[in-house]
Amino acid sequence: RLSGDDGYVGIGGADTTPDAMLHLKTSVSSQPEIRLENTNTDSQEACIRFMKNSGDATDGDDIGLIRFEGDNSADANHLYAYIMGDTLRVADGTEAGQLRLYISQAGSSVQYATYQGKSDGSDAGDIIFNPANANIDFRIDGDTNDNLVRVDAANERMGIGTGTPNNKLHVEIEDSG
Repeated sequence: RLSGDDGYVGIGGADTTPDAMLHLKTSVSSQPEIRLENTNTDSQEACIRFMKNSGDATDGDDIGLIRFEGDNSADANHLYAYIMGDTLRVADGTEAGQLRLYISQAGSSVQYATYQGKSDGSDAGDIIFNPANANIDFRIDGDTNDNLVRVDAANERMGIGTGTPNNKLHVEIEDSG
């Protein structure tokens, strides 16, 4: 369906008025699906491109957003998670970007992690967990140990081999007996 002068396109569903430039709607399980299939024989891939082309680039510009929304128990729409891409530095030759991960916690969006590039010419960027100081714990599971590494953000403690570190650094060594 095409919607009047706004140029919106709606596909599927009984709605006659789409709410976005491209609005896909269905009640069929596992649908709608957007599939980008590349059948070429070279090494080039299919692509989804987020491109902000304002002609007025600024450090800190938001340049792409993926939102994960759904109903809550009150049948109201809720934003459960989102991924934001933005610029850190736009100066030619020193460009740097970042990707931020937000997850709903107690009804509000909290920044859980940031992946950011460097603009100073160094080779490595940063991966930052709990960048908003929201007491988000961090855990790395091993093959048989669910707390191979555990960071207790609220108490500012790190455990190796324990889920309840009781010091700034708590290493629990298993008895191989």
